[in-house]
Amino acid sequence: MSKTNSKIDRGDIAIWIAVVLTVVWILGIVVFLHFNWSKASAMPPNEWGDFLAGFFAPLAFIWLALGYFLQRRQLTATLKAFEDEKTAVDFDRRWREESASPRLSLEPSGGSIGPERCSRGFRVTNYGGHAIKLTLKIDGDVDSLRRWDACGQGETVDFNWETQVTPRTVDAVISMVDVLGRRHRCRFVLIVEEGGSIRHADVRNEPA
Repeated sequence: MSKTNSKIDRGDIAIWIAVVLTVVWILGIVVFLHFNWSKASAMPPNEWGDFLAGFFAPLAFIWLALGYFLQRRQLTATLKAFEDEKTAVDFDRRWREESASPRLSLEPSGGSIGPERCSRGFRVTNYGGHAIKLTLKIDGDVDSLRRWDACGQGETVDFNWETQVTPRTVDAVISMVDVLGRRHRCRFVLIVEEGGSIRHADVRNEPA
């Protein structure tokens, strides 16, 4: 037998307790009246009123307490269902947001080195959600601005960076918008090494 089937419902237990107490109380009053009917029949109406009020007061208390218990239990169950639904909605929202977030990676794709200038091609691959309005900016290089309309999941875009043969490190950013309208950035570092070779490092995808 499973735990679910073997577990006794506390609400049912409370109802049965209330029923048993009610039956026992009524039987007790009936037995009391049976053995004291001669005195009870001689009571005036006002005393009968007091007697009946005393008779029903415990029963009213029992069923009032039961109603409070069941109402509180139902409220707890409703709140738990609401929390479970909210958790499911939050999970679904986070999953959709995570699925919609672009994830870019960079790979070198050829290049050249001259006496004074060098260049390196890069292939950008999107492993995340669909991205639109992509813009590349490289610090200190106004001619490096690149724009792409879109880059879907699994798609690639290419760019070539040409610069002076001077060892240095520069920051670069590809900004974009996902299908939910949220802005994202892919930050990375371009390193010009001795001899003019160019490599990239420290690729980070983050919300804008």
